[in-house]
Amino acid sequence: MRRTGGNVTGNGEILASGPVLKRNCDMATEVVLPKLGFSMNEGTLAEWLVADGGAVTEGEPLFALESDKSTQEVEAPCSGTLKILKEVGETYPVGTVLGEIS
Repeated sequence: MRRTGGNVTGNGEILASGPVLKRNCDMATEVVLPKLGFSMNEGTLAEWLVADGGAVTEGEPLFALESDKSTQEVEAPCSGTLKILKEVGETYPVGTVLGEIS
């Protein structure tokens, strides 16, 4: 399974927001909570912008993420069908798998 949602170091730490890979989802791709700032350790999933089971298009807004400093829309890393794994309104640590696109 491919992980996306930020640049990842060798130890798995996510350094920057945005998808790492941009391709069609020929295999399941994990959608992870990205690190939007250097000091960000967690974020709140504010809204899914695509319904569970809905079609997503690479580069289109996928979900809204709230941190202590801002609310940002996070883009789909690839095109496919979304499977939502985490609920809106909850706070999750950076790197949490929020959904999958296949």
